Amino acid sequence: MFERVTRERDSKLIPVADRFKWEIGSSSVLGQEITLTGAERTYHLATPLLGDYQSENVATAVAAIETLVEKGYDIPVEAIEAGTRKVSWPGRFEIFTIAGKTVIVDGAHNPYSISRLVESLRKYVSFEDTVLVYGASGGHSAEGMLAELSSLRPKVIAAHSRHPRSSHSMEVFCLDIQK
Repeated sequence: MFERVTRERDSKLIPVADRFKWEIGSSSVLGQEITLTGAERTYHLATPLLGDYQSENVATAVAAIETLVEKGYDIPVEAIEAGTRKVSWPGRFEIFTIAGKTVIVDGAHNPYSISRLVESLRKYVSFEDTVLVYGASGGHSAEGMLAELSSLRPKVIAAHSRHPRSSHSMEVFCLDIQK
C-alpha cells in the first residue's frame, strides 16, 4: 500500500530500517533508552513508551524529522530529544496502579501488534494472574488476536462499546480462549 501511494504522489519511500539501526539500552516500566545510528549522526534518546516495537516507531519519527530538515526546516536535535522524552501515547502500553493492582491499557488491534504486546508484557511486567478486558472492532481478526493472547492464560471479560464498528461476535471467541 505504501509503495502505491508514494508512486501516486510521486514521493520517495524511505524504509526506516535502511536509514537507521537501533538498539535499546536500559529500560524499566518508566521508559527506555534508544540509540539510533544513521549515516549522518547517532541519537541517544529516552522515551516513556515501552516495548521493542517503540524503538522502530521512534526511528520512524526521527527519519520523518530528518526528511523535513533536508527540505529546509529548522528542527534542532534538542527538540527531537525533548519530543521523544515527553511523548505521551494514551492507550499504548500505558501502566496504571489501581487499588494496588497493575493495570496495563493497550489499543493493539491486530494479531501482529498483539504479539508485540505479549512480548512487552513478558519483558516488563511480573504477573501471576492476568485479567483481560477485551473488545474489538468489526473487520479486525478477533480470533487471531485472542489466539496471541491465549499464551497469557487470561481470565477474559468481554467488552462491547457503543461504537458502531464494535464487534458483536467477540463473546464467542472469549469463551473459547478460556478452555
